[in-house]
Amino acid sequence: MNALVIVDVKAKQVNKPYTYIVPKEFEGIIERGSRVIVPFGPRTVLGFVVDLIDEVNSNLKEINEVLDIVPVLSMEMLSLSKVIAKETSSFLITVLKTMIPNALSVSYNKTLKKINDITTNEISNYFNDSDEIDYKVIDKNYYSQLKYEIKLKNIEVVYNYERKDKVKENSFVKLLKYAFLKEEKQQAILDYLLDKKEVNKKDLKDFSESSLKTLEKNGYISIYKQEVYREINNPISNAPIIKELNEEQTLAYKKVDLYDDKTYLLYGVTGSGKTEVYLRLIEDCLEMGKSAIFLVPEISLTPQMTARVKSRIKDCAVFHSAMSDNERYDEWRRIYRDEVKVVVGARSAIFAPLKNIGIIIIDEEHEHTYKQDTNPRYNAKDIARLRADYHNCPLILGSATPSIESFYKAKLGEYKLLNLPHRANNSVLPNMHIINMSDEIAIGNRSMFSNTLSNMISDRLDKKEQIMLLINKRGYSSFMLCRNCGEAVKCPNCDVTLTYHKTTDKLVCHYCGYRMDKVTECPSCHSKMIKELGAGSEQVEEFIKKKYKCNVIRMDSDTTVKKGSHAQMIKDFMDGKAEVLVGTQMISKGLDFDNVTLVGILLADITLKMPDFRNSERTYDLIMQVAGRAGRRGVKGDVVVQSYNTNHYAIDSTKFNNYEIFYNKEIKARELSNLPPFVHISQIVIEHEDLKKAFEIGYMVKSKIAKLLPKAFVMGPATANIAKVNNKFRVQLTVKNKDVNYDLFKIIEENQDINIYVDHDPVLI
Repeated sequence: MNALVIVDVKAKQVNKPYTYIVPKEFEGIIERGSRVIVPFGPRTVLGFVVDLIDEVNSNLKEINEVLDIVPVLSMEMLSLSKVIAKETSSFLITVLKTMIPNALSVSYNKTLKKINDITTNEISNYFNDSDEIDYKVIDKNYYSQLKYEIKLKNIEVVYNYERKDKVKENSFVKLLKYAFLKEEKQQAILDYLLDKKEVNKKDLKDFSESSLKTLEKNGYISIYKQEVYREINNPISNAPIIKELNEEQTLAYKKVDLYDDKTYLLYGVTGSGKTEVYLRLIEDCLEMGKSAIFLVPEISLTPQMTARVKSRIKDCAVFHSAMSDNERYDEWRRIYRDEVKVVVGARSAIFAPLKNIGIIIIDEEHEHTYKQDTNPRYNAKDIARLRADYHNCPLILGSATPSIESFYKAKLGEYKLLNLPHRANNSVLPNMHIINMSDEIAIGNRSMFSNTLSNMISDRLDKKEQIMLLINKRGYSSFMLCRNCGEAVKCPNCDVTLTYHKTTDKLVCHYCGYRMDKVTECPSCHSKMIKELGAGSEQVEEFIKKKYKCNVIRMDSDTTVKKGSHAQMIKDFMDGKAEVLVGTQMISKGLDFDNVTLVGILLADITLKMPDFRNSERTYDLIMQVAGRAGRRGVKGDVVVQSYNTNHYAIDSTKFNNYEIFYNKEIKARELSNLPPFVHISQIVIEHEDLKKAFEIGYMVKSKIAKLLPKAFVMGPATANIAKVNNKFRVQLTVKNKDVNYDLFKIIEENQDINIYVDHDPVLI
């Protein structure tokens, strides 16, 4: 028997299955979807068995090792992987590894083994203490000598792999027989175990190890190890809340057919009770003996949503990027073993190995975080549709501000529209106050807060109510600008300005991670007239603390680095430990606070400055989502939107609290400009150390696209929005076509020595 194996080598030349002999001892053990270790060239690598064939070819290499008795990938996932690889123009091995936890991958390292006497002193010195050393310790200046010794066969390169899947085990002690012993310490242990029979060994830490070993040796107790799952700490806990569905919720709930694979768009204003509808549908699926996937877009949403789900459904698994690899592995195994039927998580949870799925729910479906921005560049909504088709179950997309593409499909009848136009708990939508900051400057107010917002903050603090302030920029200021020559301090590796962070007094690149000390003179003209410009979340926090003398929690990607910090900050704000929550986009959606009655949005038009056709949609979504946090418990809330461009329809439309007013304007603009949903867009990005070479490749690729897609409209090549990242120039082409064409991957395969990738329906252009 032979096996077709996809090997763990990310190269265009090997993006295909290789045939290996299945040794007789592995026959009947190896299955499709199993991980194996196989020889590949001079090394051994991880591989995935994608097929088995009844052939024997003695000229082939044999599989070295089988890592799985039971396959880690189901037939559904193997089939799905081929579709994803095609539709994301990705290597199949990349897709397969994306479908499993990192802990199920293996790590590789090279060692150098001394075989004979080494002739060069520079290399010989490395082997003074050992005959086998790590490849990485060799200085690069000595690589030519090393190559010479390898050629002479004095040194052998050894390729090793190490499994990452570490199972946590605890030691337990079990009473086998009770007796009266002369030894007091041993008798005390038996007495302790008499009622409990079996305990965690940690509970016996006050007893000596020697006493335990003696009791085990004499057959009184058994000491053994047992696998345990790592605990996922969530400081937020909710009591079970089962609310009676109102008339609108009931109508939406009853329209969902759990026996069909339709796509539903649940369009409901913030606070309309979408979550309760989701939970009722999940509970119905569980009663039918089926399972459910519930996706949320942000890590910050997961703690509250998980607590809400677990209050009703005790056994559910959680997936998000803030978890460790081993925690994700534990949760994956619980799902894999059918110990849980419901999965709550961010984007990657769509690959959860659930069987017999009865419903897939994607909350805040408009969010761009459902799209992966590295290979494979999949959209979780697309994967959800494929899995829903496979299991013949409904897909529910929910949002107060649906994506333009989803609402357009609902209007055409491709999606079934479910409407929740009113808030569920008799609370009303907040008052919207749109403030033109140019008018504030005209009356002498040069603060980052308008007079309206300042007065409202004081009023809410007096009333012991809470406030949320959103500024969509982290850091203390945007950049440092020289007022003498006009130059901004830029990253040496990327074509972006460095952001100043006051807490560390550092300038930081948010693309490559480059850091440097704050400068006191201009790097270009050496003038001392250099200053931080722009306001970030850190600066807003400082200003609020100083002016209002109140407690502030700041939530952005700088303050939430520590494990569990998202959940703890949300709990602290829920518990009233701060009057004001300042944050970036992560505070704008899904969060539910009883006492928030005021929301302030600073620099609301900042997203309009983005060079992206979706900038209007993102601006409107962001304002309406964060506005929805105000006044959710009876007291009417207020939202202050500060902008320098109040006449733009994305901002002006927010005062009506009506998504369709914005949608009607935006869809006309998209149609006139021939943009999605009227066409599909694919983006091809070329990265190269030489800008001229990158453009030459770009023109060559453009000519190939013209032959491949004669009816497509191709823009570029042009410098990408971020022209340089990590010392590589980036050039892009944008392809507009009526239908998405996955054959563009051929261009990657034909240009094997070039760093080039294709992104279909990208979220950023």
